[in-house]
Amino acid sequence: MAKLRPLPNVVQQWLRTSGIRLSMSQEAEWSAEEVYISCPKAGGDAWSRFSLTDAHLNMSQPIVAWISLSNDLHKGRNTGVAWAWFIDFLRLLVWLFSLTGLFILHATPSNRPLVWPIVGLGLVVPAC
Repeated sequence: MAKLRPLPNVVQQWLRTSGIRLSMSQEAEWSAEEVYISCPKAGGDAWSRFSLTDAHLNMSQPIVAWISLSNDLHKGRNTGVAWAWFIDFLRLLVWLFSLTGLFILHATPSNRPLVWPIVGLGLVVPAC
């Protein structure tokens, strides 16, 4: 049965110099035979496995697929705090852009009878 425990600081520093990205509170799965370190990232899942029986280190950093990377960036999965703030900032800009667009539509002359039915369809059709 594997238990989650933090890695020693020396091991964390060594893994970081080896090119493995670790979080500040990185925990590993410890068992009697191995230590498994999961390093999820946007678009992929890197991992490292250290065998306690023969002191062998296996590392896997698969090539990131563009579709899974864009999906993870869109959802903000395994991207960090800066990306989450960036997504929230963009969401506010989109809301501001949409509201100012509705205000401009409201300010247009009323000689365009199809404006509001088309706006209504633009709200209803995506909801269906």
